[in-house]
Amino acid sequence: MPRELRDEIYFILFDSTRLKFGERRVDRGVSRFIKPAPNSLAILRTCHQINAEARDAWIGRVLFDFDTLVAFMDKLSSVPNVILSKIGHARVSHDEVLLHCSPGLPLITQCVNLTALLQLLPALQLATLTILIDLDRRTTFKSVGHMITMGSGWKELHVVTQDSMTLIDTEPWYEASTWLAEPVLTDWTAKLHLRDGRSSGASIRCTSPLVREGPCLFVTQLLGVLWS
Repeated sequence: MPRELRDEIYFILFDSTRLKFGERRVDRGVSRFIKPAPNSLAILRTCHQINAEARDAWIGRVLFDFDTLVAFMDKLSSVPNVILSKIGHARVSHDEVLLHCSPGLPLITQCVNLTALLQLLPALQLATLTILIDLDRRTTFKSVGHMITMGSGWKELHVVTQDSMTLIDTEPWYEASTWLAEPVLTDWTAKLHLRDGRSSGASIRCTSPLVREGPCLFVTQLLGVLWS
């Protein structure tokens, strides 16, 4: 079989592979750690030739899937930069993690979100980052806007929410005793162009049907933010 065809087989296999990390509650007060299936990358152990051909391709194509930000940082903070820079795809829940600061001094804690944690991993340059958000409309709006304005470490951002209208509808925010109707996508596009310039080719797209919220009318929404 020609090398080109073998490479295509490797790519198809790795593109469909997910490495899961985190902790899942299985009973009241009982949790278990989640690790990737032991045979997720078994093809690399098939023979010396396949290992030599595919060992540099898998890390940029498999999906690193983290249940929590704690799992995200626990795993990636210990990875050498030369390896971290090769990771291509990651998925994580968008929540906050409580950090303990100032060792040796009175305990100081601080809530840190994904945007801040990514700045601690400068070698991470993902092709796609998928974040799962289960928040109210206003918090979702502000969180995604902050990721667009301050985020780093990814070329394409996918935002997955349960309520599509969170990302589509015009929502009046009450601030400083005035109502401001702010179209969500227009606002995010403006932030994107302010950050990277209109000539950068950056864009925002929605890739799910627009469904008004109501009983059982929740859909998965993907938002693609792309820049180079």
